[in-house]
Amino acid sequence: MGQAWPAYQDPDPTCRSLTALHHDTRDEQMDVMADGPDISVFRPDRPGIRKVLGDLEAEIMEVIWARPAGEGTTVRDVFEVLYDRRRAEEGSTIAYTTVMNTMARLARKNILRTEKADQAYVYSPTLSQDAFVSRFVGRILEELLVSFSGPTLERIDALTDPKPAARARALLDEIQRRRTSEDVPAVAPTPRAPTVGRSDQQASKGGKGGRKGR
Repeated sequence: MGQAWPAYQDPDPTCRSLTALHHDTRDEQMDVMADGPDISVFRPDRPGIRKVLGDLEAEIMEVIWARPAGEGTTVRDVFEVLYDRRRAEEGSTIAYTTVMNTMARLARKNILRTEKADQAYVYSPTLSQDAFVSRFVGRILEELLVSFSGPTLERIDALTDPKPAARARALLDEIQRRRTSEDVPAVAPTPRAPTVGRSDQQASKGGKGGRKGR
């Protein structure tokens, strides 16, 4: 890489605060592990995985996914790639703490997992890139199916390319099976007329002709 990077010194007060942040991240990560990645934002105007991740989050994940599968990644590994890339392409740099905080946030979202190795934290993706894309596409499709079942099914049926149509149908079947096993309706229930209670009935009668004596 042509540049010697300074060693990460744990006794430094800043490093101690970063270590504390990692501990908080791991605690929060355990709480959401069973729920899969936290995908709560969708930006249809953004390309690729940036539809659900911020620009720096997406860039970091692309660096991590480009590494050999099963090989952990440290913050410094990612920082060096992004630092050199920005210097070469934009003439700018990026702070180490910016990369570290963003990777900690990705761990809180359960997109990365962390493990302590010697004096550094090692990050690994919880899903492959293809599996992550499939997960967020399924999540979005499920939200559409639950909230707008009719239009969603109509648009899927209107797809002219057989491959996307087959994939969408497979995702729908998977959503249906999972929601059935969880006893959750696959589509939004039909709105029901409000139930009129006894007090409401009496109020209605009183409004029309006054309250009747018994």
